[in-house]
Amino acid sequence: MFIDARGTRFSGAQTMIDNWRNFFYAYPQYWISIDSNFADGSRVALFGTAGGKWRVEGNVIPGSWEVTAAWVAEVENGKVRRWSVFCDTGWATPPQPKMESSTMALVGA
Repeated sequence: MFIDARGTRFSGAQTMIDNWRNFFYAYPQYWISIDSNFADGSRVALFGTAGGKWRVEGNVIPGSWEVTAAWVAEVENGKVRRWSVFCDTGWATPPQPKMESSTMALVGA
């Protein structure tokens, strides 16, 4: 089972493959940097940052995002039983394009 930062639960190998494929497409150049970690019995916690870019209407837009995050894995019989991510999700929405001042003048007219 995977639990995302919004609390949505996903399970099953094909579901995860499809969802990660969609995630990597929507957020190209995704990366994770782990600053610290610890294990406690069958749980492993990772702390660091994640980031990437946005793809909107098929195009990678300028700019990038970065967020402090934590991940917790619960292991059972040598396999990850549950994987959870904790972070602010404000990064998920790409920035809106800035309107040119001439366009703004037309809108206000």
